[in-house]
Amino acid sequence: MATPSSAFITAFRQFQLPAAMLPVFYSEAYNMGFGGIEKVLSPHPFDATKYRGVFKHLRAGPLASAFAPARIMAPPAVASDQDLLIAHSEEYLRSLKSSTTVAHIAEVITLAVLPIFMVNYGIVTPQRTMTSGTAFAAKAAMQAGWAINVGGGFHHASCNEGGGFCIFADISFAIKLLMREGLQRAMIVDLDAHQGNGHENDFAQDKDRVYILDVYNRDIYPGDRKAKSGMSLNVPVSSGIADAEYLQTVNESLDQALAQFSPDLIVYNAGTAFTAQRHVFQQAGNFLSFLTSPVHSF
Repeated sequence: MATPSSAFITAFRQFQLPAAMLPVFYSEAYNMGFGGIEKVLSPHPFDATKYRGVFKHLRAGPLASAFAPARIMAPPAVASDQDLLIAHSEEYLRSLKSSTTVAHIAEVITLAVLPIFMVNYGIVTPQRTMTSGTAFAAKAAMQAGWAINVGGGFHHASCNEGGGFCIFADISFAIKLLMREGLQRAMIVDLDAHQGNGHENDFAQDKDRVYILDVYNRDIYPGDRKAKSGMSLNVPVSSGIADAEYLQTVNESLDQALAQFSPDLIVYNAGTAFTAQRHVFQQAGNFLSFLTSPVHSF
């Protein structure tokens, strides 16, 4: 477990959202890559610098004044391996010292030939920073009623393994941190096109406190049957579903989930790959969202 004196834990415990700041977290340090060379060596559909693009889009849109850079926060501290033990096994964190392990998780096999310091710089440290952002956004949501982390949502990573470009289980980490501070019940609403098997494996034995609603494409990765036991509401859909049908499915599923479970916090994983992300949550409470991943607190 993380020591009480760690810089990250101290910053997390003491964090209070400044009055002049939005509960929105973004840092240029979120963006991954090696100057684009990885796309040439091993093309991958995951856009590792999309976080910068999302933030630029927010700055150019009708909410540009609200999303002024001076009102957006970077994570006040970055979690160390010792801190990450709250949601990850020591063996798994130790395995990340291998370029081969990270290459397998990132599905960019040519990374295996790079020295680990380069892999850390290009992928591991950015995901560690985003994971820290998710944690602080969750804390901010409990204070402000909503928050956004423009990054994170690494829902294929779990306590013991990573996969699908997800190294750290940021959602599990954030929820477990808040539970150490008294959070009683959390809901995860996962609308990424892929099944969120990471946090489903993490909370499969804790469904009284963590309710997971997952609306996902049954026809694609990861197809993790074991992890499905961690879902409280399992909503598979098929490729090619029409917008109207999808949105109706999401609305009805949300109504059902909120009728079954009263959370203190909702974590909405907007996802990287999606069928539709147009639903607007209208429930009162605390909400954490990821734009590529959101959190909502009641």
